[in-house]
Amino acid sequence: MKHIYRIGVLSLMLLTFSCSKDKEVAKVVPEEPKPRAMAEIIRDPNNAFTFEFKSTSLNAKSTRWTFGDDSVAIVPTAKHTYLYAGIFKVLLRVENEQGYVAQQEMTINISPEKILTIQAKPTVDGDVKFDAVSATAFKDFKWTFADKTTSTEASPVKKISEGKIETVTLNVTTEQGSTIEMKKMIGSFGGISDVTGGATLAVSNENGNGPFGGEGSLKLIDGDNGTKFFSGGFNANFWMKQTLAAPQVVRVYSITTGNDEKVRDPKDWTLQGSMDGEVWDVLDSRTVEFSDSRNEVRAFAFENTKAYPYYRWYVTSNWGNISIFQASEWRLFRVD
Repeated sequence: MKHIYRIGVLSLMLLTFSCSKDKEVAKVVPEEPKPRAMAEIIRDPNNAFTFEFKSTSLNAKSTRWTFGDDSVAIVPTAKHTYLYAGIFKVLLRVENEQGYVAQQEMTINISPEKILTIQAKPTVDGDVKFDAVSATAFKDFKWTFADKTTSTEASPVKKISEGKIETVTLNVTTEQGSTIEMKKMIGSFGGISDVTGGATLAVSNENGNGPFGGEGSLKLIDGDNGTKFFSGGFNANFWMKQTLAAPQVVRVYSITTGNDEKVRDPKDWTLQGSMDGEVWDVLDSRTVEFSDSRNEVRAFAFENTKAYPYYRWYVTSNWGNISIFQASEWRLFRVD
């Protein structure tokens, strides 16, 4: 019994020693602070396509940028150039030593309208001179005009027919290969912007099916030359009035004829402006004969320096049908 007892005590001592040793080896690793993703984005003042992305994150061991155009970087501070305009979702992902992750999402908006402005100014020779105005330097230019001719000059000069509204397209490229495309409405009077969008319309004699009918008055400002406003109540006091979304200095307007008989086209009219919708100033007076071609667009320029909220097209006669009026579009423009 004594011999067996001694063996038991020895075994117990060895077991106790072994357990104590295991406890000494096991160590508790302290938890690191969690990462926090933070960033600063700086646009290059000389290149609207280039940005510096700077991570100001806390407790970050590794960094990964995803720029939204299939490009990535794995450094805390990266400079990136986009090759085209658009809206890009940028993701910053940081990780600490223990594998904890934090992210921050940002948006980059590269808008062509904020990068470049097309200027079109009439010259003393009756032409129009074009310029691309931008803080970003462009290397290549391609201007495409309505007659399909092109120019690679930075500032081309072009003859534009009087009374026509055309659209010029400009494609530009930077030294780094970034490209944008811009379009601009122009006439012999230079560049223009349509201010009819958002306007409300009233007429003296509505279509029989109302303003929302198939040939109702709202077709006059729907932007579609293939529709028209038809009225069977035409008389010598026939008018159409636009109330603009905001007062505008209108200096050009366009009329598009309807698809039907020429005798329904407007002939004699005045364009009027008003500050209150009650007292009207005559801005332009015309006697116009449109061509036999239907859906013809004609533009008319006049002098004006006042920003009116109301404009009225007052038609006193047409080309033969004393009771029927038709027109596809009536648009108002400011000169840029």
